[in-house]
Amino acid sequence: MWVGCWIELGLHPQHLLYDAFSRVEGNEFIKKYFVCDEYHAIFGALWHIKEEVFNSIELHLNKTFTKYWTAFQEVAVDEGMALFKGQWHNKVYSPDKPIRFGLKYYLLLDLAHYLLQFKRYCQETCTTMEELIYKFTDALPKDNGQYAIYGDNFYGGLAVGKGLNDKGFKFTFTCRANCPSELFKEFLHKNIKKDGKLGSFAFAISDDKKIGTCSC
Repeated sequence: MWVGCWIELGLHPQHLLYDAFSRVEGNEFIKKYFVCDEYHAIFGALWHIKEEVFNSIELHLNKTFTKYWTAFQEVAVDEGMALFKGQWHNKVYSPDKPIRFGLKYYLLLDLAHYLLQFKRYCQETCTTMEELIYKFTDALPKDNGQYAIYGDNFYGGLAVGKGLNDKGFKFTFTCRANCPSELFKEFLHKNIKKDGKLGSFAFAISDDKKIGTCSC
């Protein structure tokens, strides 16, 4: 039950955790099961649990998300931060984010912002973004048509795009103009503004020199 309340708090975040338990503007779902001190006691105790337990919870949730929801075909890879002020070696500092200190999560969400897959950032099990995207997309239900994957240049690129294309996915990613590839080498300097083509890839160059690529 605590895990369900923890997910509920993530879906409906409030400025302070204590606000979720307030009498006037509190979260009614949370207040049905816990008072603030009880929730904090379990929260504190969990940080003494071995990493394998969290990995097991993550695996179970990822299997369950798509079991009770038919995902939209448009899905996006992104990241999120959960506020965390305690001490943990995987706590992340991100000065440009609304939440500067917290726990970082990689997310796969559909058009309705429904969470389909997630992975906690962990230094010990750090993986490449290409491997992460393939892991996320391989977990999508196979009987739901052709998916279109969206992401920014932190996740995207021609290598990922070609891999997704081989797996039967459509995709749209932004790419940095200094990314070394035959696409930029052959076409960027020729001032092609739109509808450029390279094999099975179409792309467009924006004014800020970022290139969006998609399968065609």
